[in-house]
Amino acid sequence: MTSAPDDEAKRDDSLGDFLTLEDAAFADENIPLNVLSMATENESVPPLPKQRRHALIWFRKDLRLHDNLALQAALHDPEMLIFPIYIIHKPVNKRCGPVRFQFLLECIEDLSSAIAKKGSELLVLRGEAIEVLKVIIPAWGITDLFYEGCVMPYAVARDREVKRMAEDLNVRVTETAGRTLYHPQDVLQKTNGAAITDFSRFLSLVQELPQPPMPIAAPSKIPALPLSKQQLATLIGARRRVDRGPNTSIIFGDLANPFTVPKLGEFGLATPEQHSFLYGGETAALARLDAFCADEARVGRFEKPKTSPACIERPSTTALSAHIGYGCLSVREFFYRIMFIQLRFPGQQGPPTVTLDGQLLWREFFYCFAVAVPGFDTQKSNPFCRQINWRLPEPGAESTKLDDDAKHAKEQFQAWTEGRTGFPWIDAVMRQIEQEGWAHHLGRHAVACFLTRGDLYISWLQGAHFFQEKLIDMDWAINIGNWLWVSSSCFFNDYKLIHSPSLFVQKWDPRGEYIKKYVPALRKMPVKYIFEPWKAPLSVQRAANCLIGKDYPFPIVDHKSAVKRCIQWLDEVHGNTSSPASSLRTSSCGSLHAEDGQDAPCPERKRARVSPTPVSN
Repeated sequence: MTSAPDDEAKRDDSLGDFLTLEDAAFADENIPLNVLSMATENESVPPLPKQRRHALIWFRKDLRLHDNLALQAALHDPEMLIFPIYIIHKPVNKRCGPVRFQFLLECIEDLSSAIAKKGSELLVLRGEAIEVLKVIIPAWGITDLFYEGCVMPYAVARDREVKRMAEDLNVRVTETAGRTLYHPQDVLQKTNGAAITDFSRFLSLVQELPQPPMPIAAPSKIPALPLSKQQLATLIGARRRVDRGPNTSIIFGDLANPFTVPKLGEFGLATPEQHSFLYGGETAALARLDAFCADEARVGRFEKPKTSPACIERPSTTALSAHIGYGCLSVREFFYRIMFIQLRFPGQQGPPTVTLDGQLLWREFFYCFAVAVPGFDTQKSNPFCRQINWRLPEPGAESTKLDDDAKHAKEQFQAWTEGRTGFPWIDAVMRQIEQEGWAHHLGRHAVACFLTRGDLYISWLQGAHFFQEKLIDMDWAINIGNWLWVSSSCFFNDYKLIHSPSLFVQKWDPRGEYIKKYVPALRKMPVKYIFEPWKAPLSVQRAANCLIGKDYPFPIVDHKSAVKRCIQWLDEVHGNTSSPASSLRTSSCGSLHAEDGQDAPCPERKRARVSPTPVSN
């Protein structure tokens, strides 16, 4: 999934990688033309050497120096003048919340620092990518453009436009492939482009491909910029006087200190009250990887289903999904680090669905499926998606006239987003997502199941949009793929296996410590009632300073009756569907576990004992 929110194509009808663009976010009229003129007149700019090639290194979703194929390709020519750039624009339409955006800015800041240590400087530009490139390419005499490609359909369309523009400007484009271990087109070539709907088959296909190349070390040096930042800004100002197009952006930020990494406030976003336990950037990513790999037995015997969704000290998984998503950590670096450790523990790994390398393969699986399926991130246009008549339809459709039940569903959805469902385990996960931009994959699965097929019967697209805004590690293909799976809209047929929103977490957190951390109103509630506080006698509630209905809400739904209703509706869907989804098979390898926090079906297939709460898995 290119950087957010720098360069994604305009998409209002579906879930783009991050955000829709706002072309006028940094409009020319914000800075008077005479200011630019003065900057041009007051700054002496020596001419750039025309006899040498000038290369833009466009960082997008590869915010690192190690194993960066685009950077390495540019450095291959020692005579090339290098201009490292990152393009960012204002987040709009609630596609990227402040926690996630802060993580992105930290990634850019860390990249800027790393490039400075190598002898150059990162030029952070503001505006819409195509418009920015149209200005800086002629202003700086660019002859070459290097970037890491993205296989997602919307990004392919954007990059096609970039290549057309580059051809018009006589610029040579070099696009490298480093987002995945295997290029999706290489895998799909073996199926003549047909979508791969079974994980076992996907594994057999990738085994026929060559082993992924080893990662490349970071360069020891990056050539210095040929001009100062102020001089480069002056060239843009001069170009602005020549090109007075109405959509030409002011792209270098502060005239006195141009091309710096912006702060949240520049985009009208407030700094989160508390920082997530995750910090952005290559430095943080490699440090986290080193720390995790230091316990080699943990790596060599890792099984995702055995990790806990209720850890409050440190995550039970690597928590590197966000760093992989933004490209702070190369997938090949991660893959080979863990593979070399696993070699020291022969025969001690589980099936590919549960190992660390298997988590990367689930990521590859969803990327391939997203590339092959048109309308992948929609319900109506996705040929593999079951057409379910949800109580609350996808975002946008609810703007039409809603019946009373749909209005009630909308209120329930709002309570779900705010962690006010009245089910402490569900609310704790939702509040962790809000505060930290992250939650364990079983926690995400629990809240997704509750929203869709388990209790509320609300469209998976509502949840996918919310996760897109809030989750630091939101990866378009994985986010959509897992919501399709969890909601039983695609892949997953065993829709009657439903989590109990009260009992499920007790296996990992029998004393409710996770709930106490994220739902402070329940901190004094006795363990006997902390998972179902509405059952506590009034005297117990008073002693705990938590009156249900006042300090903490009653459940927004009766779980037992809601489950019966959802199963009845889904029985009808699965019995009458004409969608290709009806032919999809759950992999014989077992349940889905995507890397670090991406939502997945519960790994345990046995039903729990009968209890006052409906059965859970």
